Amino acid sequence: MNKLLFTSFFVSLLSIGDAQARDVVDLYQASIPVADRGDVEFSKGLRRAMRQVLVKLTGTANSDRRLDALVNDPDRYVLKFAHDVNDDEEIVLRVEFDPSSLSGALESSGVSIWGKERPDTLLWLVIDAEQVRQLSGADEPGRFGEVALTRAKIRGIPILLPLMDVEESQHLIHVRRAEDVVTNAHAMSRRYGTSSILIGYVRESVPGIWEAQFTAVIDEQTVSFQNEGSLPELLIEEGIDRLTVGLANRYAGGHNSGTRESIVIRVEGVQNAGDYARATHYLESLDIVSRVFVSQVAGRIVDYQIVARGGQNALSESISFGRLLTRLADQQNVYRLNRN
Repeated sequence: MNKLLFTSFFVSLLSIGDAQARDVVDLYQASIPVADRGDVEFSKGLRRAMRQVLVKLTGTANSDRRLDALVNDPDRYVLKFAHDVNDDEEIVLRVEFDPSSLSGALESSGVSIWGKERPDTLLWLVIDAEQVRQLSGADEPGRFGEVALTRAKIRGIPILLPLMDVEESQHLIHVRRAEDVVTNAHAMSRRYGTSSILIGYVRESVPGIWEAQFTAVIDEQTVSFQNEGSLPELLIEEGIDRLTVGLANRYAGGHNSGTRESIVIRVEGVQNAGDYARATHYLESLDIVSRVFVSQVAGRIVDYQIVARGGQNALSESISFGRLLTRLADQQNVYRLNRN
């Protein structure tokens, strides 16, 4: 059994630039290996698919009795499904659940939903095995990098791997202490401008026993945790899981599904009908937004009245994840439309 030791502490960090984010497009989809195409395996697969989707939507794998009804009766929320065969020649059940009905059921149950706007996390993954150091980069993630990317996809987390160019490689290849790995990776993260960083150092301490040390930096909060076990893949998956919980606590915890608030924001720099359409469509596309009204147009300024789940803070945070609107530093609800 893996042992997980957890410690947390807060530190002040230098700014690492504006947050980057992506819309996670497959939140309501899951692919589940099944033994056959029969009805029994289909029913089991649907329940597993629902549980996997609920983990992505809520950001946590913790048991919640409010979700039991959804897990036990997933059929009513299925939009489409198909059986397929993957590269390992396994039969896979691919399921897509209906976003409207499933999110409505979660909202009725009082469960907070983590929207599709999620911050990118820059992952530094350093593996020491048999006196050989492996680095996972964007061009060559390697076996362990693929493990991390696959787990992140299952958890609904956008992951970026570093360029791992000559400069970055040199700063990670020659250091031996885990503390130095963290320090160097953290310093090199500034060039990427992400608000979330995960630094993982995994080594084989003795034959057959692996130790993993992770440091997650989410905004200005740093969390460190260690685990050990016989399979490095499981340790890496645990690292991604702990990151997911931290991100969900930071970005989804306050977005209570039942709390809606009407907020007025101003968008400046709207020069033509195309700009107006871009700004309006973007605001309407935010997961937490249920309604968008145009309350006033004056020259190059458009005032929007927005009904958002989670209120003012949730709306400001969701807008900040994108690149279309930039909030003016001295005014909370005034934004500039960025040019293409």
